Amino acid sequence: MMPIVRITLPAEKRALREKMRGLGLGHREIAAEFARRYRLRPRAAWREAHGWSLREAAAQINAYTGTVGLDPGGVSSMTAPHLCEHENWPGPGPQPSGRRPSPYLLALLACVYGCTAADLIDLADREQLSPAELLILDTYSQEIPNLRNENHPPHLPRPPAPPARQQPLSAVPAITYRGKPEPGFTPRAGIEREVLMAAHEGSDHAEQAERRDIGDATLEQLRADVVRLSLESMTAEPFPVFREMRRLRSRIYAALDRQLWPRDQTELYFLLGALNCLMAVAASDMGYPQSGEELIRAAWAYTTAIDHRPLMAHLRLELRWHRPLAESWPSREPRPERTALPVRRTQHGTVVLAVRRESDVELRDSNP
Repeated sequence: MMPIVRITLPAEKRALREKMRGLGLGHREIAAEFARRYRLRPRAAWREAHGWSLREAAAQINAYTGTVGLDPGGVSSMTAPHLCEHENWPGPGPQPSGRRPSPYLLALLACVYGCTAADLIDLADREQLSPAELLILDTYSQEIPNLRNENHPPHLPRPPAPPARQQPLSAVPAITYRGKPEPGFTPRAGIEREVLMAAHEGSDHAEQAERRDIGDATLEQLRADVVRLSLESMTAEPFPVFREMRRLRSRIYAALDRQLWPRDQTELYFLLGALNCLMAVAASDMGYPQSGEELIRAAWAYTTAIDHRPLMAHLRLELRWHRPLAESWPSREPRPERTALPVRRTQHGTVVLAVRRESDVELRDSNP
């Protein structure tokens, strides 16, 4: 009995694409067949006609916007998840879902895919788009030459150099957007489009800013671990606690490499300051005061970055136990005697807990 060979969907699409290419058919025919056979929306069908994944298509879009000067700095770059939402909008439900593609984005996709903007929308899109947006898309599509069987995306001319002296909008006969003239637009329509495009760009950039790769549960667990180790440092042997503190510090370092909100970074900096302080005490108790001093300086760097005054005061106190007074701070108070070390060690965990509670109050006050 011959074994059954199962062909995956990507392999099936690739074979169909190559077969149609061999018959001399272009991207338009391939996109139409993909939309019919696999029930794809127009934007997804045109992407599949080129054989691009979502990530590959996003890379093509970003490369094109950078080449023609639309986004030279990559500020509003396209991502694969965003492109997927643009392709699926408005969704199958009664209410629109996903990410609404603007006329600017549809025109950009048309340039990258080698089609017209009207090729990238269907009846479901037209029912949700405004009359002004449909007017822009239909007018733009009429100005594009016949791209049937076109295998390569067209290239827009580079924007012309800006004039030496700018005129007010009322004196400019043709309103421009990013240096490309828009014939037939009145000054009011041009201003409206400029405002709309600026709003869309701001929305795209805000989507990047609102991304957060750490949750409140993770932050709370890191806080609880620091408090637990602070308590254990008062009774347990220093070396095992020191090793666990180092592991926890590595976890916080890894968390700082993620996409964080400013308040998350402030919280992690505070935890690093407190944790390095605890490690300094443990290192000093094990007979390594120089390493303890280095750890306190590391804690000071994180604490001054967030300007946390209670923890800074505590670090000043700790440093007085690790180095001579004349080399530490401008204060001329007498250096405490080493006989006070057991009392300091017993109260250290309580001090860190008090600093943590005060930090929580400050964070809540600054983030209503």
